[in-house]
Amino acid sequence: RRIIGKIKGIELPAVGRNLDLEEYAWTIEHDFGKVEFFSPVKGVVESTNQELLEDNSLVTDKPYSDGWLFTIVPDSIARSNRNFLKGEEAKAWLVEESSQLSQSVSSEAGVTLHDGAVVSKDISSNLPKEKWNEVVKKHLLTR
Repeated sequence: RRIIGKIKGIELPAVGRNLDLEEYAWTIEHDFGKVEFFSPVKGVVESTNQELLEDNSLVTDKPYSDGWLFTIVPDSIARSNRNFLKGEEAKAWLVEESSQLSQSVSSEAGVTLHDGAVVSKDISSNLPKEKWNEVVKKHLLTR
Protein backbone atom coordinates (compact mmCIF):
# COMPACT_ATOMS: atom_id res chain seq x y z
CA ARG A 1 0.00 0.00 0.00
CA ARG A 2 2.92 2.37 0.59
CA ILE A 3 4.25 1.65 -2.90
CA ILE A 4 0.95 2.29 -4.67
CA GLY A 5 0.12 5.48 -2.80
CA LYS A 6 -3.10 7.38 -3.42
CA ILE A 7 -5.51 5.45 -5.62
CA LYS A 8 -7.63 7.37 -8.13
CA GLY A 9 -9.79 4.45 -9.22
CA ILE A 10 -10.19 0.69 -9.13
CA GLU A 11 -11.58 -1.92 -11.51
CA LEU A 12 -12.71 -5.22 -10.02
CA PRO A 13 -13.45 -8.49 -11.83
CA ALA A 14 -17.08 -9.40 -12.46
CA VAL A 15 -18.76 -11.83 -10.10
CA GLY A 16 -18.80 -15.24 -11.79
CA ARG A 17 -15.67 -14.55 -13.83
CA ASN A 18 -13.26 -17.47 -14.14
CA LEU A 19 -9.72 -16.39 -13.26
CA ASP A 20 -6.59 -18.28 -14.10
CA LEU A 21 -3.34 -18.15 -12.17
CA GLU A 22 -1.29 -15.17 -13.26
CA GLU A 23 -4.17 -13.77 -15.31
CA TYR A 24 -4.71 -10.06 -14.78
CA ALA A 25 -7.68 -9.80 -12.45
CA TRP A 26 -8.00 -6.23 -11.17
CA THR A 27 -6.67 -2.78 -11.92
CA ILE A 28 -5.73 0.19 -9.77
CA GLU A 29 -5.51 3.66 -11.26
CA HIS A 30 -2.82 5.99 -9.92
CA ASP A 31 -1.70 9.46 -11.02
CA PHE A 32 1.13 7.70 -12.87
CA GLY A 33 -1.17 5.31 -14.73
CA LYS A 34 -3.03 2.04 -14.41
CA VAL A 35 -1.55 -1.01 -12.71
CA GLU A 36 -2.93 -4.48 -13.43
CA PHE A 37 -2.59 -7.20 -10.79
CA PHE A 38 -2.40 -10.97 -11.18
CA SER A 39 -4.99 -13.34 -9.78
CA PRO A 40 -3.39 -15.18 -6.84
CA VAL A 41 -5.33 -18.38 -7.52
CA LYS A 42 -7.32 -20.14 -10.23
CA GLY A 43 -11.04 -20.05 -9.57
CA VAL A 44 -14.33 -18.19 -9.86
CA VAL A 45 -14.95 -14.71 -8.45
CA GLU A 46 -17.59 -15.16 -5.76
CA SER A 47 -18.03 -11.56 -4.58
CA THR A 48 -16.52 -8.11 -4.95
CA ASN A 49 -16.24 -5.25 -2.48
CA GLN A 50 -18.55 -2.68 -4.03
CA GLU A 51 -17.69 -0.16 -1.30
CA LEU A 52 -14.32 0.32 -3.03
CA LEU A 53 -16.06 1.81 -6.03
CA GLU A 54 -17.33 4.60 -3.76
CA ASP A 55 -14.28 4.88 -1.47
CA ASN A 56 -11.15 3.39 -3.00
CA SER A 57 -9.00 4.76 -0.15
CA LEU A 58 -10.13 1.68 1.83
CA VAL A 59 -7.60 -0.35 -0.18
CA THR A 60 -4.67 1.54 1.33
CA ASP A 61 -6.22 2.77 4.59
CA LYS A 62 -7.81 -0.50 5.72
CA PRO A 63 -6.23 -3.25 3.60
CA TYR A 64 -6.78 -6.00 6.19
CA SER A 65 -10.44 -5.22 6.94
CA ASP A 66 -12.70 -3.00 4.81
CA GLY A 67 -10.21 -2.77 1.93
CA TRP A 68 -10.62 -6.32 0.66
CA LEU A 69 -11.04 -6.57 -3.12
CA PHE A 70 -12.87 -9.78 -4.00
CA THR A 71 -13.30 -13.39 -2.97
CA ILE A 72 -12.51 -16.38 -5.15
CA VAL A 73 -13.73 -19.95 -4.91
CA PRO A 74 -10.54 -21.80 -5.89
CA ASP A 75 -10.64 -24.71 -8.32
CA SER A 76 -8.32 -26.63 -6.01
CA ILE A 77 -7.33 -25.42 -2.56
CA ALA A 78 -4.42 -27.88 -2.41
CA ARG A 79 -3.05 -26.70 -5.77
CA SER A 80 -3.54 -23.05 -4.83
CA ASN A 81 -1.78 -23.46 -1.49
CA ARG A 82 1.33 -24.82 -3.23
CA ASN A 83 1.82 -21.35 -4.75
CA PHE A 84 1.99 -19.52 -1.42
CA LEU A 85 5.02 -19.19 0.82
CA LYS A 86 4.55 -20.31 4.41
CA GLY A 87 6.33 -20.05 7.75
CA GLU A 88 10.06 -19.39 7.71
CA GLU A 89 10.16 -19.32 3.92
CA ALA A 90 7.61 -16.48 3.92
CA LYS A 91 9.52 -14.57 6.60
CA ALA A 92 12.80 -14.89 4.69
CA TRP A 93 11.12 -13.69 1.48
CA LEU A 94 9.64 -10.68 3.28
CA VAL A 95 12.99 -9.67 4.75
CA GLU A 96 14.70 -9.97 1.35
CA GLU A 97 11.90 -8.14 -0.48
CA SER A 98 11.96 -5.30 2.07
CA SER A 99 15.70 -4.95 1.63
CA GLN A 100 15.39 -4.88 -2.16
CA LEU A 101 12.58 -2.31 -1.99
CA SER A 102 14.69 -0.05 0.24
CA GLN A 103 17.54 -0.28 -2.26
CA SER A 104 15.17 0.40 -5.17
CA VAL A 105 13.83 3.66 -3.75
CA SER A 106 16.65 4.95 -1.56
CA SER A 107 18.19 7.32 -4.09
CA GLU A 108 14.90 8.91 -5.20
CA ALA A 109 12.82 8.66 -2.02
CA GLY A 110 15.22 10.77 -0.01
CA VAL A 111 15.82 10.39 3.72
CA THR A 112 14.84 6.98 5.04
CA LEU A 113 13.87 5.77 8.50
CA HIS A 114 17.37 4.61 9.41
CA ASP A 115 18.53 8.14 8.51
CA GLY A 116 16.17 9.57 11.13
CA ALA A 117 13.08 10.19 9.03
CA VAL A 118 9.53 8.97 9.62
CA VAL A 119 7.80 6.19 7.69
CA SER A 120 6.06 7.59 4.62
CA LYS A 121 2.51 6.40 3.92
CA ASP A 122 3.06 7.09 0.23
CA ILE A 123 6.42 6.21 -1.30
CA SER A 124 5.03 7.11 -4.73
CA SER A 125 4.84 10.80 -3.83
CA ASN A 126 8.64 10.82 -3.51
CA LEU A 127 9.40 9.06 -6.79
CA PRO A 128 9.39 10.20 -10.41
CA LYS A 129 6.88 8.38 -12.64
CA GLU A 130 9.49 6.19 -14.37
CA LYS A 131 11.00 5.01 -11.08
CA TRP A 132 7.55 4.38 -9.57
CA ASN A 133 6.62 2.22 -12.59
CA GLU A 134 9.87 0.28 -12.23
CA VAL A 135 9.35 -0.30 -8.50
CA VAL A 136 5.71 -1.37 -8.96
CA LYS A 137 6.60 -3.87 -11.69
CA LYS A 138 9.48 -5.34 -9.71
CA HIS A 139 7.91 -5.59 -6.28
CA LEU A 140 4.21 -6.10 -7.01
CA LEU A 141 4.44 -8.45 -9.99
CA THR A 142 2.16 -6.39 -12.19
CA ARG A 143 1.87 -5.24 -15.77
